[in-house]
Amino acid sequence: MPYDYRVFPEQNFVVARFFGTYTASEGVDWVRDYFADPDFAPDQLQLFDWQNISEFDATYTSVAGLVRAISSDYARVCEGTLCVMHAPHDLGFGMARMYQQVADDVLPTQIEVARSEHEAFGIAGLEALSFEEILPLAS
Repeated sequence: MPYDYRVFPEQNFVVARFFGTYTASEGVDWVRDYFADPDFAPDQLQLFDWQNISEFDATYTSVAGLVRAISSDYARVCEGTLCVMHAPHDLGFGMARMYQQVADDVLPTQIEVARSEHEAFGIAGLEALSFEEILPLAS
């Protein structure tokens, strides 16, 4: 699963865009890359864009394994830190909700799932119009 992300330290948020085939193991890679970023902050708003994921190679078991694998990393995150997942397509929305339910009792984040960019930015309190505006995908 290719991904790109950018940390905005002045505004205290990170945007991560995922595309291609999603796998839980690559989800662990993303978390470790982000937490190693020098601009990471424990209370940083996390905004994920799943609109360009074409396929999910993940099951409930692999998502639960992902949450277990990242739980020690997420111990560094402040309780209640907001994580907004933009998942406009039915399959992605279902996967995001499953992640939310599995992670809810394990990770310190407050996870919200949104179908539209407008809704995602509203939950996040950001005035952006699109993910492409914030973090254009390489063509």
